[in-house]
Amino acid sequence: MSLDSSGNFRWASNFIDATASYTCVVKDIAFANGIVSVAGQFNNSLDIDPSASVNNVVAAGNYDNFIVGLASTIGNLAWGGRIGGPQVDDIRSICSNSNGDFWINGMSQGIADLDPNPNSVSMNSFGTNPVPWVIRLNNNGAFQWTGNQGGQFLNGTYDNSITTSNGAIYWMGNVSNFMDLDPIGNTFFTLPSDYYSGYITKLCMPVQTYLDAAICPGDSVFVQGAWQTLPGSYVDVYQRLNGCDSSVYTQVYNANLNLNLGNDTAFCTGQLFLSHNAPGLDFLWNTGATTSFLFVDSSGTYYLTVSNPLGNCSVIDTIHVIYGLGVSVTLSDSIICFNSGNYILPQGNPSGGTWSGLGVTGNQFNPMTAGIGYHWLNYSVTDTAGCSGSDSVFVHVDICNDQQELFGISMITLQPNPVIDFININIPHESIGSSFILTDNCGKIVLQGNLLDENSSIDLTTIAQGIYYFRLENNDTEIIKVIKL
Repeated sequence: MSLDSSGNFRWASNFIDATASYTCVVKDIAFANGIVSVAGQFNNSLDIDPSASVNNVVAAGNYDNFIVGLASTIGNLAWGGRIGGPQVDDIRSICSNSNGDFWINGMSQGIADLDPNPNSVSMNSFGTNPVPWVIRLNNNGAFQWTGNQGGQFLNGTYDNSITTSNGAIYWMGNVSNFMDLDPIGNTFFTLPSDYYSGYITKLCMPVQTYLDAAICPGDSVFVQGAWQTLPGSYVDVYQRLNGCDSSVYTQVYNANLNLNLGNDTAFCTGQLFLSHNAPGLDFLWNTGATTSFLFVDSSGTYYLTVSNPLGNCSVIDTIHVIYGLGVSVTLSDSIICFNSGNYILPQGNPSGGTWSGLGVTGNQFNPMTAGIGYHWLNYSVTDTAGCSGSDSVFVHVDICNDQQELFGISMITLQPNPVIDFININIPHESIGSSFILTDNCGKIVLQGNLLDENSSIDLTTIAQGIYYFRLENNDTEIIKVIKL
């Protein structure tokens, strides 16, 4: 699993035997230049891709080894494969050096392929007994070099540690009788011993470094003993005092400043991959990433600055991305009168969406069905790519101008109407002492009482929201609609 520098969980992965009946053992991990390399051992077959995709490797014999590289930020498979042969194989540990290379040690018997690239092989012969080996892969998982130690007896079976420092590689193990500790010239043999003894090997490796350099118009780079102005491949060889010569391979390119991250876009699931193929240049995203690519999993504006390392030419491009589908809608009216009839709802952006909410049928809103008060209306869109999004608007259904619906000419007033809690009733002087009745839509009496003054107040807090009708007893011609919120 992966945690960020604050200890927050980022992702977790696993490797599954394809038949679900054999063992897979992770032996060690190492990190370099954004890649987490995982080394382990498996039997039969193994899916080395921890995502939903399947990438099975098959063992050549009884237990082989696997080596994979995962993107450290998201856990996606970057590269990987198997190494080993039909006889005994085991992998011990893995480390990385300052160049981003990965060094792995282990042991094999007989003949084994030590190149994990599924499209190439590096066959090595180890004899009748298992003997230790060391291999080097670059940061992209490409095979660079291998060497092995060993002799006629069982040697190196407990090699279990490898590390790098200052250009040298160190590993340790055990030895029985004569063992060749030199994996390159095979000229360094141990003394005989009655049983196992420990050993440590320090290897000075000829370093092969691969560089990319991009030159701007009118620019040059000093490689292969001269200032070069043309693209091509150049080699410089450096001699060390201890005899470990190193080679620097420089690929010179014309600076590709035709930066185009594409049009502003939306995506629905997974991650959006942004990149610019421009070897030899420096990259800086507004997220702080310095790679030529960026995985985007959230909405926002992203920009990339591409520049020559010398700082004499650069270019910037910006892209706005939306995770999901951006939807917006507005209404020309925020207040709709209760008796105004159906209100036509507009098309939003993008068009083709559907409306929903209380009182909504198709693209029409009926304020009487929704009722007096505040309502959310939702506009949803799904485009041809399957992206979905929505936006909502807030409408207020009002009775407008304190309108009272009367049956006949009334000398009675009720305020406020609509009412939330208490309603004030004003009646003519001659109606003092009259009884009142409040009924629902079905004619059921929900409240009744006597009005002992020209101005009275009635508590309606216990009555449910809805439409009611108020009248004085023995006066069926003066009926007032009351709206309870």
